[in-house]
Amino acid sequence: MKRTIFIISTVILMSICTYLLVQNSIYLLTKPESIMDYKIDYFNNVTEQFKTFDEVKEIAEKCSNYEYKVICVFNSIPFNYDEERAKFSNDNMHNLVLTPEHQMKTGLSICRDISIFRKSVLNEMGIESYLILKPEHVYLIAIENNQKYELNNQFMRII
Repeated sequence: MKRTIFIISTVILMSICTYLLVQNSIYLLTKPESIMDYKIDYFNNVTEQFKTFDEVKEIAEKCSNYEYKVICVFNSIPFNYDEERAKFSNDNMHNLVLTPEHQMKTGLSICRDISIFRKSVLNEMGIESYLILKPEHVYLIAIENNQKYELNNQFMRII
């Protein structure tokens, strides 16, 4: 009888441990993706909000007259890497995004700020664009006339 109780207890305990191990593994495997999904959703919402800013509308209006609109947008928004903000980009304020107004006044931003600002302008103009999120970096891919552009901080290239 004692042996039967011991075996049943051991099987139950092993089942619970296995369940917890599997659940923890699933959590660890899906957590980074869900965090990135959260960030992309958040950044896309900010992009939509930024479309109401005068700076976005002015650049969109100006660049809509250019043959290569993506290049115009890239050249119309100054980018100077904000070293001070970058130091704090991984703390609790990791989702803070500077407004287009602030970026145009100071010329300072970090990768997520400039990428979201550029995406707002491109979206306002109806140009397809996608934020690319890496663990410590954000940049933008834009598609115009079947040509893909990578807008990555102060660099732009055709891909």
